[in-house]
Amino acid sequence: MKAKLWVTLLLMLLSAIMFMMYGEGLFTRYNCFTAQWDKYRGHTQLVAYGESLIIAQQQKIIAGTKGFQIKTIAGCFIDANAVRGAEAYNKVMLKALNKKLGIGWRKSFDKSVDSLYRLQSGEVVRRAVMLNPDVARYIAHFDSILGKGKSWIDVDQLHDSVRKAYLIVWPRQRRPIIYKKYAVDIYTLGIREYIN
Repeated sequence: MKAKLWVTLLLMLLSAIMFMMYGEGLFTRYNCFTAQWDKYRGHTQLVAYGESLIIAQQQKIIAGTKGFQIKTIAGCFIDANAVRGAEAYNKVMLKALNKKLGIGWRKSFDKSVDSLYRLQSGEVVRRAVMLNPDVARYIAHFDSILGKGKSWIDVDQLHDSVRKAYLIVWPRQRRPIIYKKYAVDIYTLGIREYIN
């Protein structure tokens, strides 16, 4: 009788431990234990999940210059266990990065990412404007009338987070003219017609 009681209590205790480990994301690839192991091996990285940020590429580039990596493990659909495991993993890695790079490293990291994105945002803005249905319709219209390559998008800096995009048309035997102007938020890629 006593043996059955001890076995039952042991099984209940093991079940509770397994449930807690599962609830904390310990059965996922990224968790606090794998973070300690990666840190011990000198492999410092942060894991990202969820909807891809517009500045994800720049984050990966700047992270490489700081001596760590950012690894995307999942997109929009991710298991709650994996989220808890990733958060525990990142918590350990952030402590390691604070020790390695100093307490204020996040501020300089974010500033560097933002600067790089602003430098590279011209092409991103150009693609976003060209994908806008109204702009695509204008370009197709001018291509059919004037010939291919006689209309294009040019991008200029307007403010810190807004770029000005121009739809430029080059009619036959005339100078290029600006047909439309657009203001584009470089972070949300929101496009609106610009009137000055």
